[in-house]
Formats: sequence, structure tokens, C-alpha cells
Amino acid sequence: MTFFLVLMVLVLFFTVHFTVVNRLYYLLRERSLKKSLYWTFASLLSVPLLLVSFAFEIAPLNAVCLYYTTFIFLLFFITLFYMLVFSIGYLKGRKKLELSLVFLTLFLYVSYGMVNANRFVVKEVHLESAKVHSPVTFVQLTDTHIGSKSPAYFDKLMEEVNTLEKDFVVITGDLIDMPHIQFNDLKALNTISVPVFFVMGNHDVMARMSPDFFKASRVMVLNNEKAVFNEDLDITGINFYDPDNAFETRKVEDLINHIDLDNSKFNLALNHEPIQLQPVIDREMDLQVSGHTHSGQIFPFNYVVKLRYDYLYGLFKLSEHTQLYVSSGAGVWGPNMRVGSKNEIVLFKIKPKNR
Repeated sequence: MTFFLVLMVLVLFFTVHFTVVNRLYYLLRERSLKKSLYWTFASLLSVPLLLVSFAFEIAPLNAVCLYYTTFIFLLFFITLFYMLVFSIGYLKGRKKLELSLVFLTLFLYVSYGMVNANRFVVKEVHLESAKVHSPVTFVQLTDTHIGSKSPAYFDKLMEEVNTLEKDFVVITGDLIDMPHIQFNDLKALNTISVPVFFVMGNHDVMARMSPDFFKASRVMVLNNEKAVFNEDLDITGINFYDPDNAFETRKVEDLINHIDLDNSKFNLALNHEPIQLQPVIDREMDLQVSGHTHSGQIFPFNYVVKLRYDYLYGLFKLSEHTQLYVSSGAGVWGPNMRVGSKNEIVLFKIKPKNR
């Protein structure tokens, strides 16, 4: 399986690099198959570097490889688009114009993406439930990726969270990205006056987040356990990651079977990834909130993410009893860019439903 995966990656990278390099040589009026193949094979060195960086979790190398991979794929899509446009009518053969537009489009695309990655919005989600007797309001924060994003950016998020009326806050994973990030970098969490509940994400595991990380805070870590919030609502935190390997996951069914759920109350489930949902449906939990997908983060890569995750972004009805909300997250991973998606803080408002 691993061999075929590596082979597929090599074929994909070869196709992308060859298409880009060959077209650029053509536009520079220096079409040369030999030169195109030379630069393509040289560029394929990025593949083993990419695989090594992920296998050994080398953060700086990860960043370099991800930026390079993103830009070469964006250049590939832009090149293909203009190849089609300039193959018709009076535009055919206008090489200088095509070359200029390719790089102008890439520049504008990246510039917009980098500006957009430093903005965030507050998204309101309105729900009704017969299980709550008075309105419940809570904030979901997920995928802040501090390390990729700065502690100063996190401070701005906390300032916004503190302006919102809420009963509690949930953080559904990928709070940090890098092992050097400590709670002192996130001390703005202590400015939140309501209870804060946290579940681990895969990047928290990869960053070797210590069990004592939140020792100097009021944050409650839910590791496959339930917290009673009030007489109407319970919160269950699900962490299915292997503590030693974030790429290995455990069965949610085995992790939550021991939890005694009171189905007369509103049961809120926290899980970083929107997968393994059947056990949550079977236990008739009312709402699961997740993140991880970033809503694809950068168009058109959202279509690639959609191949892996059925639920990419938004509110979904999974069954008569259970709904799922997948947030686009409040930060970014890899390139500091967002195109076709937004950083968000989610404000949930649950009001009583007439019985």
C-alpha cells in the first residue's frame, strides 16, 4: 500500500512539474523536451523531502515543502487554465501575454490568500432543542494552529471571543502546531471568564502537547470523558488519536461505550475530525462539533479534501437525533493563505423548542 501511494505521488508530481516547466519553456520561445525533463526530474527531489519531513515530523522542512508544493500546484492549475484560454481564437500564439497573465494571476492569488488568512469572522449557528429549558450559547474555536499562526494572532482571537455573550467555550483541537509553543504563549485563554473545554487534535499530538500544558489555566481537557455543564447539557470529549502517533486512530465506539449518557439532556460531542460518526449517531448525541478540514483552505484544494471527508464544512443533519457542525477553523496549516474559505469563530445559539 505504501509503495503504491509513493508511486502515485511521484507520478502526480512528475505530471505537474513537467506540464508547468514545458509550458514555460514554450512561452519563453525556448521549447526543449530535454530541458523540461531535466528540470522535472530535478524538481522530483521535493517528493522524498516531503515524505521525510512528515515521517520524522521535521517542522521547518514541513513548512518549506508545503509552501513549495502549494505554489507548484497553483502554478499548474493556472498554467492549465491559460493553456485552454490561449488555444482559441485571436489569443492563440500570444505567448508574452499568456506568460504575463500566468505570473500576474499567481501573484494576485497568493497576495489575496495571505491577506485573507489574517482575517476572521464570527459565524452564528442557530439551533432548537426540546431538551434545553433556557437558551444556551457557546463558542467553538478550532484549528488555531499557533506556531503556524503567531501568539499575537491568538490574542486577537481571544479579544473577539471575550466580546461575545456565551455560557462556555469549546476548543476542538489543533490549538498548537509546534513543540516550542507553551501555555505562556496562549495565556490570553485565562481572560475567558466562562468554562473552557478542550479536546486534542492531530497537530496537538504531533507537537507533543504535555498533559500539564493547561496546568496554569482553567481549561478542562476531555479525554474520552463527559463533563456535566448544567441540568440541561452534558459535554463529551472524544480523542481517538494514538498518543504516540497522530496518524493512527482508535475506534470511537470503544472509546465512548463506557460513558453513561443521559439522553434526556442535550448531549454535545467534541471531536477534532468529522469521521467515525456512527457511534455518535447510535448513542443519539444531539450535536457534534468538529474542525480539521479547514473547508479546504485554498481553492481548488477543497476538492481534494472532499475526497477524504464527506462533511467538509457547515451544518449537517446525520439522523433524526444527531447534527454535525464542521468549522473551517480559525487558523491555517502550511502556507499562510486562505482562498475560497474564511477563518471563523463559531457562536452557537440553542433555544428551547416547544415540546
